[in-house]
Amino acid sequence: MPHWSQRFSRVASELGSISILVNNAGKVSLSAGILHEKPEDWDNVIETQLNAVFLLSKLAAQSMMNHQGGKIINIGASIPLLPMFLTR
Repeated sequence: MPHWSQRFSRVASELGSISILVNNAGKVSLSAGILHEKPEDWDNVIETQLNAVFLLSKLAAQSMMNHQGGKIINIGASIPLLPMFLTR
């Protein structure tokens, strides 16, 4: 978590207290199909889709609790091409 914490602290110091966080990360770069993807490609998706959302939400919530609250908004999407990904 160190690089996330450092980046979050930098944003907070430059812009002031955090009152809102919108998690809208989306990255699906697995275009070769599940049988041909490398584990590091999957790790990259997990880092973006799950770890970043969790860690930034945690940091934002800690900051918001120190500054009378705030809002965390999580935006998700489904992948309509998922069957194509599985069958390539």
